[in-house]
Amino acid sequence: MVLKFTLFGYQARENIISKINKIIEEHRQKGAPMEGNGVLGRLLEEESLPDDAVADFIINLLFAGNETTTKTMLFAVYFLTQCPRAMKQLLVYIWHN
Repeated sequence: MVLKFTLFGYQARENIISKINKIIEEHRQKGAPMEGNGVLGRLLEEESLPDDAVADFIINLLFAGNETTTKTMLFAVYFLTQCPRAMKQLLVYIWHN
């Protein structure tokens, strides 16, 4: 029973990732600016962030677990270390507010 449930969970996760990747691809094909377009748009602005990291982050936001805050903060720190432009924007915001 546990193996069956694990397999179902894995298939469900892959299905969700597939849908997220389709949305990412649609946004990129449209060539529309992502700025001001929510969390997904902000994540897609950063060329250094791979699509699988974006999909994982969106899944973490959609399906909160028992360590959601910890995982979200960990991803935020990772995101800032991988995206110098985002780090600079954050620092400017902090210094001016």
